Amino acid sequence: MQKRKKTPDILSNLMDSKNQDDGKPANQNTSKPESAEKIKATYYISQSTVDALEGAWFQLRKEASPEIRTEITKSTIVDVAIRIALDELDKHGKDSHLASKMLHHNTSAT
Repeated sequence: MQKRKKTPDILSNLMDSKNQDDGKPANQNTSKPESAEKIKATYYISQSTVDALEGAWFQLRKEASPEIRTEITKSTIVDVAIRIALDELDKHGKDSHLASKMLHHNTSAT
């Protein structure tokens, strides 16, 4: 008859000081932007804007050459769109599309 394998002492392993939680977050594999100058920011946008962004992302990836297709991300689209809007605001002030939408129209109806 074979000897039984020893049952591991799970409780001792949990209480072992080497396995204690040091209060630091677990190291997770999350995607990080290529550029160190980018940060993650969270903003609320309407469902229709999310849908339009998704459509634009599909359209741009379909029309892009295979070499640059992977560079077209939703984050990049949002970054470029915001830059365009802010550049126009800087050049045209209250006559810009952004100022017109924000100052003279209901902004929730975008």
